[in-house]
Amino acid sequence: MSRTVAVWIGVFVTFLWSSSYILNKLAFNEGISPIMLAGLRYSIAVIAIFILSYFLQRRKNRREQLSTVTKVPETKLKMWHYILLGITGYLMAQGLQYAGQYFISPTQTSMMLSIGNNLFIILLDIIWLREVKSRGIFIGVFGLIVGIILYYYPWHFETGALIGIGLVLLSSIGYSINLMANRYFISNGMAQAKHLVLRPMLIGALFMVFVGLLQAGIPTISLKLWILLLWLGIINGALAFYLWTWIQKTLRAYESSVLNNLVLVQVAVLDVIVLNQSLSILQIIALILLLASVCYVSLEPNLKKIRPKNKTLSS
Repeated sequence: MSRTVAVWIGVFVTFLWSSSYILNKLAFNEGISPIMLAGLRYSIAVIAIFILSYFLQRRKNRREQLSTVTKVPETKLKMWHYILLGITGYLMAQGLQYAGQYFISPTQTSMMLSIGNNLFIILLDIIWLREVKSRGIFIGVFGLIVGIILYYYPWHFETGALIGIGLVLLSSIGYSINLMANRYFISNGMAQAKHLVLRPMLIGALFMVFVGLLQAGIPTISLKLWILLLWLGIINGALAFYLWTWIQKTLRAYESSVLNNLVLVQVAVLDVIVLNQSLSILQIIALILLLASVCYVSLEPNLKKIRPKNKTLSS
């Protein structure tokens, strides 16, 4: 696959992810609770990914004439590891994100996720993995803080908005812990990336459905809601995940990072077009600053690697 094709597939995947923010709002209008929506969506995604993986593995086995047992190494993860990943990566990262989005707009949700994910990842990295070596990354952090101050000026918050922002930031904590745990398990040879998908997703989905039942009981699912759930689970979930994983073999790390940051802009555009959300000039400037800061935080480690090479060439 050429890098150009991979980039365009990546753009398509980020558009699917961006549209999820809008589709979630439409699903909320059907009367389903946010955490139940997340639980049902990821339950459907687990089933779709399992079916897709089964047929892809059968095709691979026929081509290579080798059994699955000889190809898949044993994982060293225990059940409590999977429960940790399921709770942090799905019940917290997704369930709380959906709950927060119930109170605030898709643009605000996407923005707070971009800020929260980056800040908490940096904080946990400093405490745990200690992979951040450059102080230059804090320039991006400063840009994030300034951007959020500008976006919410003059800082008049309703109670619902504060609840939504708080829930989304809590979801970022779950996401950051999950990401760090995944990196720890992989870097220490405890598991491969393929071991960290289905089982944690299933555990997280079951937890979210259980919490949703306790919160609001069994939901009444209309035809429109069924269509939204199937689309979110199969297309925006399983298909998008498969395509994103597939193109990672071609894309460089910084290219994937930049593509991921497109979600912030795409959500804002869809929010205005579909949900008639209005943005002031100051908010547009703040979003541009936030996007630039998020890109800088993501790219700064790669920029540091490039600088010595440029110095060598110039000398």
